[in-house]
Amino acid sequence: MQTEINHFNKVNSNLRLIVEDLNMKWEGLNKEKNDLHRAVAEMRNFKERFIDRLNEVYIKVKEKSTVEVSEESGYVSIQFNKKQLKHEIVEL
Repeated sequence: MQTEINHFNKVNSNLRLIVEDLNMKWEGLNKEKNDLHRAVAEMRNFKERFIDRLNEVYIKVKEKSTVEVSEESGYVSIQFNKKQLKHEIVEL
């Protein structure tokens, strides 16, 4: 009977260690998930700010130039009016 109790205590102790280890892994994975969500949110914000700024620049360039977008290749051709652009170059 004593042997069975000792065996039970060893198994119980090992199971506690396993549960403790799994809880620590779970906490680590949750922290990593939260860090990744935060990083993705920061990247989205950066991307949105970049796109907004790019649109602002596009509008300024469009006001001061002739902009043509090729339907086939997607390339943009820009022809500037040098007299108008000369005074605005600092703002871009």
